[in-house]
Amino acid sequence: MNHARVNAPLLLRLALETCYLETRRRRETVLSQSATAGDVITVRSSRYWALFHLKVTRLLFPAHMIADHVGISTIMVVRWWTPWVRTDEHLPLSHIAEVAHDRGLIWDDVSVESSGGANPLVIEGVPKGPARYFVEHVRECINEAVAAAPKAQQKSPAPR
Repeated sequence: MNHARVNAPLLLRLALETCYLETRRRRETVLSQSATAGDVITVRSSRYWALFHLKVTRLLFPAHMIADHVGISTIMVVRWWTPWVRTDEHLPLSHIAEVAHDRGLIWDDVSVESSGGANPLVIEGVPKGPARYFVEHVRECINEAVAAAPKAQQKSPAPR
């Protein structure tokens, strides 16, 4: 009986370590596969940032910015007491003028401006690593879209 008590915490610790390693492997696999054009990259504001800046809504519902092969979208909850009221904005890749990465001491801000310049998509309090990766990925997608546009124009036959 005493022998079973000693092994129970050991078994629990081994199970937790195995679960952690499997989660870490899945995360590494997702990050390594995310460089393809069809994948979706998501970045969200930090809950620690929201806690330090006393933003209850961002603490409960972090802001998300999503980039895919179509464009960039943001999802933000407006008020914590009405979580069903969300602001969803989308900007196609063809309308993106600039991707700004404002670096802070601990957290960064990511801003995506449209070619019209009226209403940029902004997310504050993003951890440094994901912000850098997100900005690099979006810039690569924009460069690929710009490079593909002249090739498509050259291949189309001229009207007579």
